[in-house]
Amino acid sequence: MADHQQITPDETLNPHARGHQEDRINVASIGIFAVGLVVVVVVVFFAVAAMMDRFSLSKQRIDQRRPAVFSLNDPDLYPGARLQEDPGRDMSKMRTDVTRRLESYGWVDRGNGVAHIPIERAMQITAENGLPARDDIDRGDSE
Repeated sequence: MADHQQITPDETLNPHARGHQEDRINVASIGIFAVGLVVVVVVVFFAVAAMMDRFSLSKQRIDQRRPAVFSLNDPDLYPGARLQEDPGRDMSKMRTDVTRRLESYGWVDRGNGVAHIPIERAMQITAENGLPARDDIDRGDSE
């Protein structure tokens, strides 16, 4: 019978072939990193809290120096944006108001005797009498 040679893995090519993996994780350095991270987070937290407190005190000092009118909470003093809630309704109301004025009689300047009349009536008067002309215009020669 032939002599069989047993094949064994070459440990120089594969260091893990010895049966177990060596512990290559340095737990101490991970622990130091975690503690350092916690310390940095705590320091940043206190720094931000101190800055917020300082900003709050600064705002209080600025508010004390401002005139009293700025401390009023009157919405009419500082009105917000005037946005249309319903543009269609607003346009309809505007057209109704304009149409009502164009179709009615009323005074423009009562002291000087200037009035407005409905458009239909104004066109009727213009058709009957013609366009008004001024008599006091100096009709000089065009040459």
